[in-house]
Amino acid sequence: MRIVKLPVHDIRVAFPSSVESSGSICCSGLYEFCPKCGQQSCVWSCDGAHIGEVETKEQVSGRVAYNGAVDGIMSMILAHAISGIDVESPAYLEGIETALQAAGENI
Repeated sequence: MRIVKLPVHDIRVAFPSSVESSGSICCSGLYEFCPKCGQQSCVWSCDGAHIGEVETKEQVSGRVAYNGAVDGIMSMILAHAISGIDVESPAYLEGIETALQAAGENI
């Protein structure tokens, strides 16, 4: 298992040397969290949370959509690493930054 820490957003990728195995990816500071309970996947499901109490419907929709985009980007990075693409190259790292910026600006 190879572990790579990318110098963008504290992204860490753990992947095997063959495509037959799976890997994992984690990052900190990219996801948006429910201000009431602190969970990224909460959609008014935390104790005492009511629509409009802490977040508007639009804010929740935006947070959930943005987190979904981040999940997609992280999955793509992991798939690329497993398939042998150099996820540490300067061009690839710039692409990660661009994708995350676009997700933040367009959702």
